[in-house]
Amino acid sequence: QGYMLTTPLQLLNAYAAIANGGTLWKPLLVEDITTPDGKLISKPVSEKRGELGISEKTMFHVRDGLRGVTHDEGGTARFLSRTTDLKIAGKTGTAQKIDPETRAYSRELYVASFVGFVPAEEPELVILVMLNSTSSIALANELLLARARDKTKPSATTDNSPLIAPCFQFLVKPFFMRTYLLSKN
Repeated sequence: QGYMLTTPLQLLNAYAAIANGGTLWKPLLVEDITTPDGKLISKPVSEKRGELGISEKTMFHVRDGLRGVTHDEGGTARFLSRTTDLKIAGKTGTAQKIDPETRAYSRELYVASFVGFVPAEEPELVILVMLNSTSSIALANELLLARARDKTKPSATTDNSPLIAPCFQFLVKPFFMRTYLLSKN
């Protein structure tokens, strides 16, 4: 919204750098390229692109703030920490879209997002979920209804954050289950 323009991939890359302590890497979109019968053709190699260039103290505060969004009183996605033992760090977002008829910011059209990493202390996974306007928000509402049946309700906020964070949690659940099961062995 406004003068802040970024692609989802740029946002993911920035959060990955925060999660890993400050290193920016060239994003890899595939793990490897194989033939239909499984023979390896190519395995892309990750390339370091630079550093965020912020102090360890500042990085600590940034990561602590992102953890607070899901774990501290008043956090816009605090309900995520009530439903899992997995520590999540992230940030909710809501951006107004331009109304095509008025060419001004709409009061009804939004892009809702949640970007975060897990586990917050030693991140292994970064995920970005974005819902674009009403059709995707209807999908998120279905997730909320499912959560309500589980008696897990999000806290009230002034934006679409309660709609998007459950989508993030849905994607993180398999990671949580793998982590939990591995810790039991």
